Amino acid sequence: MKKLVLMRHGHTYSAFQSGVDCDAKRPLSEDGAQDARKAAERLKEKNIKPDIVVTSTLLRAAQTAQEVCRVLGCSALPHERLCGAFGAADVWKDCIAPCFDKADTVLVVGHQPGHGIIAGTLLGQGELSLPPGGFYVINLASVPPELAPGCATLDFAYL
Repeated sequence: MKKLVLMRHGHTYSAFQSGVDCDAKRPLSEDGAQDARKAAERLKEKNIKPDIVVTSTLLRAAQTAQEVCRVLGCSALPHERLCGAFGAADVWKDCIAPCFDKADTVLVVGHQPGHGIIAGTLLGQGELSLPPGGFYVINLASVPPELAPGCATLDFAYL
């Protein structure tokens, strides 16, 4: 059984509040960093340690992955397809599904609505909501090369 953990980045402020000139540079707030650490502790409690962690290249997601990896003792690889500019089917095909060639448990740190669309599709539901710092742990008996409706089950959610 393969496991996919879809985690949304932690809380962040607007670009204006953060004092940055674009969305991609928005950092995590302190609350966001704390959310990421709490989420990682929850994964640890459930004995879920990812073999691979991939993250959006946007700062808030990369910082979330860094906080999570610090707790779990792993490292993250950035992937430009996770930045929110690509459709869910492309993200699945080009980024997520190939990770399972080398891993049984994959953690993906990214954004809404993409993560909610992927989770909802895999679980045979509509788009799901995912709050900042939240995650879904999804079980896959097999990993389809294309994003396929209803091919997975929900292990648990941290919302």
